[in-house]
Amino acid sequence: MGITKTSMYAAFGNKEQLFRKALQRYADGPACYMETALEQPTAREAVEALLRGAVRTSTLPEDFAGCMTVQGALPTSDQSRPVHDELVRWRNDAGERLEERFRRAVDQGDLPRDTDPRRLAAAS
Repeated sequence: MGITKTSMYAAFGNKEQLFRKALQRYADGPACYMETALEQPTAREAVEALLRGAVRTSTLPEDFAGCMTVQGALPTSDQSRPVHDELVRWRNDAGERLEERFRRAVDQGDLPRDTDPRRLAAAS
């Protein structure tokens, strides 16, 4: 990036804070399809937006190296544990929000009453 460690720490605080800012930028950018999906009027449209967004994001032609939340969680050293834990929280939050969206769909009659929102979210 052409900056010194001192400049990086002055601008971002530390590596973990820089990573959190990068994760937020990822959520607001390539991964924003999740927000779009959750706002859809039906469960079917929500899942379709989720799948289309994941495919579109995962097949970007410009040097895309895969999903940040999956790739970033792979390192398992003690030093990278905070990053791993943050990504686990981020993915779990997304799963809980999708589960809530499916729960609303059940409550609104968009999905059958016997639908298990947690199981459906885990499979999506």
